[in-house]
Amino acid sequence: SKPSRHEIYTSALHHADRAPYSMLFSERKKTDKVDISEGLRSYICSHYSDSIANSHLDALTSLNQLREDVRAISDKSDVAKDLLFRYYTQLSLLSFRFPFAESSVRVQFVWYDVYKNKKATNFSIHFERASVLYNYAATLSQLAASQQKSSDDGIKRANAYFQAAAGAFQGVRDIVAEHPECSQAMDLVPEALQMLTTLMLAQAQECFYLKAARDKMKDAIISKLVAQVGDYYEQVASLLNGPALKSLVDRTWHAQAEILVLHYKSLAQVKGCAGLPEAMKYGEQISRLRLALGFATEAKKKLGRGTNLEIKEAVEHNHALVDKTLMLAEKDNDTIYHDPVPPDMKLDAIEKKPIVKPTPLPDTAAVEDPFSTIVPYQVQEAAVRYAETRDNMVRSEQRALADLNELARATLSSMNLPGAIEALEAPTGIPPALQSKINEVRNDRGMQLVTELMETLSTLSTEDTRMLKSALVELDKEEKDDDALRAAHGGRWQRTPSHTLTGTLRQEGAKFSGNLEHAIKSDSFVAKKFQEHSAYIMALQTGEGEVLKLLPANDLITGTTLEDVINLKRYLGELDALVARREALRTELSEMSNNDNIASKLLAQQHRSHEDVFEEELRKYNDIKSQLRTNATTQESLLEAVRVENERFVAGRQQDSIAQRREQVLQALSNAHKAYTELKANLREGIQFYTNFQEILSQFERKCKDFIFARDQEKQDLLEQLSAPPPQAPQPSAQAQPARPPSYSPQQPPAQFYPTAPSPVSQAPSAPPYPGVPPRYHPPAPPSAPSPYPPHPVPPRPHRLMPPPSWGPPCPPPPHPNPPRPPPPPPP
Repeated sequence: SKPSRHEIYTSALHHADRAPYSMLFSERKKTDKVDISEGLRSYICSHYSDSIANSHLDALTSLNQLREDVRAISDKSDVAKDLLFRYYTQLSLLSFRFPFAESSVRVQFVWYDVYKNKKATNFSIHFERASVLYNYAATLSQLAASQQKSSDDGIKRANAYFQAAAGAFQGVRDIVAEHPECSQAMDLVPEALQMLTTLMLAQAQECFYLKAARDKMKDAIISKLVAQVGDYYEQVASLLNGPALKSLVDRTWHAQAEILVLHYKSLAQVKGCAGLPEAMKYGEQISRLRLALGFATEAKKKLGRGTNLEIKEAVEHNHALVDKTLMLAEKDNDTIYHDPVPPDMKLDAIEKKPIVKPTPLPDTAAVEDPFSTIVPYQVQEAAVRYAETRDNMVRSEQRALADLNELARATLSSMNLPGAIEALEAPTGIPPALQSKINEVRNDRGMQLVTELMETLSTLSTEDTRMLKSALVELDKEEKDDDALRAAHGGRWQRTPSHTLTGTLRQEGAKFSGNLEHAIKSDSFVAKKFQEHSAYIMALQTGEGEVLKLLPANDLITGTTLEDVINLKRYLGELDALVARREALRTELSEMSNNDNIASKLLAQQHRSHEDVFEEELRKYNDIKSQLRTNATTQESLLEAVRVENERFVAGRQQDSIAQRREQVLQALSNAHKAYTELKANLREGIQFYTNFQEILSQFERKCKDFIFARDQEKQDLLEQLSAPPPQAPQPSAQAQPARPPSYSPQQPPAQFYPTAPSPVSQAPSAPPYPGVPPRYHPPAPPSAPSPYPPHPVPPRPHRLMPPPSWGPPCPPPPHPNPPRPPPPPPP
């Protein structure tokens, strides 16, 4: 029996239940064997040290083996996919740390494109990253295409793989956009990557549409899904027919994309007819079916012998159903409904509904980096700039704290407090508070301790000054020697003048000289404080007998009792607690600053601007700064309360000259004890400063010697050339020999400042300061002191990781004629 019209319409609307055709996927790129470890090891030797390179030998070997495993992949499996992404992640980490280029980490990567098998080579690690990520995306596309679409689970897996492949191909395109040198490979041009991304989305949307049809979702919804599939394929066909890909990609891809564009446009119009007969829109139904038949006819015309059999069956099936459905609809309308048929240009476009999108690449934050101890120069430099900003903030807060302490001390001293209260509490003998101070200074052997610390400080200061002066004198000698030879040889002395090359070194030297001048000025303040209070510090150390000689007794104090100073003592106790809290905040601020190394965060967030990271990291200090502001406000109120209460205290007591003298001596002894405590802290801080600065100057001294050594070698070579007899005219058959590269390359970038001990940002040693000089190990900076020596600490600067000369430095380095002098041991 013939099917009813309803059955024919239903068949036309739901013929998407047919099994889909085989979907498209990309092949993987091929590569040759490449040794990454040798280039990396050479770079680490020359820019860090041979010992650091040796400590990473296992990591280098594993990296080489990982690439070989990737090169040997031949199957399409989740294991292959994960292996590719693991290698891609390692490459991404390497790209943050090492400058892969022809003049630095020299590794030539080789890959063949998937379309013409044409070889492409590049020294950029981003070319390797893009190629490996391409293979990761291709493997995802192969996994998606291989899923059994006859089951719901298979469709879901294929959909997920296709979206992941789209995200991976988009990731490749992002790498190429940022590093255009990668597009020398024909399959890495932006048009090819955009085409593959869109193709993966088209096929993912197809899977979604197929699942929706099987779940018998409403035809109005399915029409939107189908329309979007057609739109994706239209974008793919447009890219395939563009000038970049027209002659590159296999023609079967062009044909299949064009057929599927027409097929899904036809299917979208068929699905768009859903509900029209029930709404009595017979004319619109006919118009859409005619449009659908036109697309189906065009698709059928494009079928050829090379067309996929499943696609051919789907197109022909769709054409037959649409043709039959249209014939019946036209007959019914002509005989029954007589509904006007609108032209197709007046039809509303079928709404498109994109459901799929590129899946982001997996998170790599938890991946272990085998080279994590090697911090790249760019990150070092940014971390140093942050450290300078942070240290300036910390120093500003510390200066404000010192001003608050000095204000409290001077205010109380002007009121003779707490000496006046101690004199009232103990009119004879030694007050308990003074006794505890005597015990402390005596147990410390205070005078001897301060004297020994000052001698150590002076010795270190003298040695630091000598080291800096010696380095600068050597630079002056080298420059005078160069000027003399240039004057003697005239135009034949063809090398860069010394003053042009030593600008950065002299800038460093001038900066270090300023640091020493400020430190020596601080030393003089400390010495002056000791001189002012030494007599009373000696009295405290000598003990009770000496203090009693200075301290007159007064048995006649009348008019004021201990009850009269209760409020005053309470205010002074609150002030002491406030100062102690402030000191605790100062310690907390210093410790937080000393432990604040953001190099790892900068390395992990290189996509963000450094200033944004700095601003975010400095916000963690806001709580302490806020507490310090509150502390300062509270002190101001307390000092005013002390002043008012002290006026009452002074007005209510009767005193004679002995009482006044006793108060003055007690106050002087209290001030001496406070000065003694400050002297110990200042002197130890100064010793720490000079000790750390000595290591910095030692590094500066080595840099100057390395430079002078390289210039001396270059000078000897040039003198030999000038003294040699003129060469004979070359024979016609002789082949010219390449010129020997100079031992010192003036084109290399100058070295920057070395990091200071107060703000270490990396344990990585510096690069060789000048090309041509054998690299040597530079020990890491010592740990930071609690705070820089007041008031002008040395601002930190990074080692410059300079690119090696084109002929490459030796590895491991030969012994240097001027071996580094080990820093002296810290003072006890």
